[in-house]
Parts: sequence; C-alpha cells; structure tokens
Amino acid sequence: MKYLICISFFLFVCAASFAQVTTFTIDSSKLNRSLMIVLDSVYQSDQSVRIKYLWAKRDNAQINVADSLQEVMHKTDSQNLIRVNAILTKYGWLGPQKVGITGSQVLFLVIQHADLQTQQNYLQMIRAAEKNGEILSSNLAILEDRINMRTGKKQVYGSQGFTDKQTGKIYISYC
Repeated sequence: MKYLICISFFLFVCAASFAQVTTFTIDSSKLNRSLMIVLDSVYQSDQSVRIKYLWAKRDNAQINVADSLQEVMHKTDSQNLIRVNAILTKYGWLGPQKVGITGSQVLFLVIQHADLQTQQNYLQMIRAAEKNGEILSSNLAILEDRINMRTGKKQVYGSQGFTDKQTGKIYISYC
C-alpha cells in the first residue's frame, strides 16, 4: 500500500511538472550539446541506481541487495555532485533553453539528492532560476520542503513523504 501511495505521488508530480515543461521555449540551435551529453550521463547514473534500489527494497527477500545498492547510490551521488558543482561554478544555472529539459532537470536532481549544506548553498540560485523561468516551480517547492524537513521545520507544499520508523506508516506533514 505504501508503495502505491509513493507511486501515485510521483505520477502526480510528474504530471504537474509536464504541464509546466510545455511553457519552456527551446531553440535547439542554442543548446550546448556537449554539456547535454555530460548531463545525460549524470542523469543515467543518478536514476539507474535509484530504480534498482527501489525494486530491491520493495522485495524484503532482497534487503541485502538494497543495502548494497544504497551504498552505491551514495557514492554515485557524491561523484555526480562533483560534476554538477563544476558545471554550475563555470556556467551558473543552466535552464532547458541551454541544455534541454533533461539536462536542466538533472542539475536539480543531483542537488536534491545531495547533503543539506549543498541544498542550502544552491537554494538561492534555484530561486533565481525559477524566477527567470529556468527551472520548474515544482522543483523549487520540492527543494524548499526537503530543506525544511531536514532542518526540523514543517513543509510548505507537502511534497515530502516520510515513514514513521516505529509504525511504518507514511506521512506528509506540512503547515
């Protein structure tokens, strides 16, 4: 049941994000193709290990596999963050107009999967990118909620679910 709730929430966020994506105007002649290739590689490594982890975690018989994949996921996140930090330091925020929708989205995903300090460090950049139409508003909401949860505050948008370790129930807590 809890996986059904998580999947339903994920599909809802994807649908809302897709509706926002259509507002981006992209001139393909202005895309940085070499950065798009790098960011696609980061995206593949970020998502492939997460998908394997979620499938292994879903099956209690594969709990050792899930633990092993979680270690791989953390290492992958660290490696991806090094690459994204270098890109953002050199170019600043790259919206879909510069690296395509997937390229821009992977910048956000890597920051979302990073430690709290990294998330806080990039929050202002992401706020500015949202104001300039270079990132989905839902991404900013997700990051703000995640930072709030990690710092003991309540969510504003209710985008982050968490599992009560004692009861195993999933909750979404917000203002």
